[in-house]
Amino acid sequence: MDDEPVMLNTMRRVIEGDKFKFIGAVSGESALRYLETHTKPDLCFLDIEMPDMDGCTLAENIIAKGYDMPVIFLTAIPSRENVMRAIKIGVADFLVKPAEEELIREKLKTYIR
Repeated sequence: MDDEPVMLNTMRRVIEGDKFKFIGAVSGESALRYLETHTKPDLCFLDIEMPDMDGCTLAENIIAKGYDMPVIFLTAIPSRENVMRAIKIGVADFLVKPAEEELIREKLKTYIR
């Protein structure tokens, strides 16, 4: 989930290029609706800074609803506060934006087996 079209397009290109299926959402609400009506993804990349529902709140909802998948935060602001909140939530990893394509591929290989 990301509200920046450039980042979503980069993620789509990398993920589909590695033969995975990409599902993008531009809001926390649409991401939750997708999870409630479709097969659970193997991995979830979430932007921390989002309008309406931030990535931390969405991650808390995902975990509370029992969706067992690694969550990786994307952030342009890797502040101590964001890192500490992510650790408390239990996310798997971080990528700092703009995320290089090779780093995205590395996370895919690490968390999807």
